Amino acid sequence: MIKNLSDLIVAARSRGPATLAVAAAEDAEVIEAVREVASLGLANAILVGDEASILTLAGEAGLPRGARIIREPDPKLASLAAARLVRQGEASLLMKGAVNTSDFLRAALDAENGLRSG
Repeated sequence: MIKNLSDLIVAARSRGPATLAVAAAEDAEVIEAVREVASLGLANAILVGDEASILTLAGEAGLPRGARIIREPDPKLASLAAARLVRQGEASLLMKGAVNTSDFLRAALDAENGLRSG
């Protein structure tokens, strides 16, 4: 039974790392969050967005362990690409970065590329 955050982390680790698709990943807090879950062994990331900005934000510490970057500078298209990664099974989680919530949700619900199923 999970009683606290430590129990939740242990349970998540036992399943192995998930793959996280981050839409418009060019955001400092997003990069830090991805770095943290990677350091805990909980997730690997596919960062979709403006590659130059992502690399700048990652700075000297580098990219989060196991991270991959897909270059798509347009936040709306980055959201569609990240949703497509989840739909196609390359990632199991979708995370919002520096993109308007309405555009992110539109991508997640897109009939061809989004997370809708049946």
